[in-house]
Amino acid sequence: MFKLNFKIALRNLWKNKGFTLINIGGLGIGLASCMVLLLYVAYEWGYDKQFTNYDKTYVVYNNQKTPTETFSFAATPGVLAAEAKQTVPGIERIARLDYPTDRLITYKENTFKKGSVFVDADFTKIFDLKVLKGNPSAF
Repeated sequence: MFKLNFKIALRNLWKNKGFTLINIGGLGIGLASCMVLLLYVAYEWGYDKQFTNYDKTYVVYNNQKTPTETFSFAATPGVLAAEAKQTVPGIERIARLDYPTDRLITYKENTFKKGSVFVDADFTKIFDLKVLKGNPSAF
């Protein structure tokens, strides 16, 4: 019985080649886009969950309004960290970081112009980061 129904289905598919191509192509594109969307959702739900206390970690955003639109970005005034730690209850650690730019870095007699980011000391405690010690040229 199954073999007979399978033969009839294949004959109908072969008879209507155009519709078969459209239907199978649409199904393939739909499945592929669904899989990409599911991968994106899984990535977003799992973001930063490798750190302990991820549910208590927040990023402060700055909203700047213009007459036509509002810009939001993760940049705040530098004095906000100290003020927020004093006035907002419940803040255990706070860290500021700046945007990566080329800076002149000097250590003893060596001078480098490299892209760098500076952070506060609590940054590695908030995100459980391990800082490597040793020879920098080994990295």
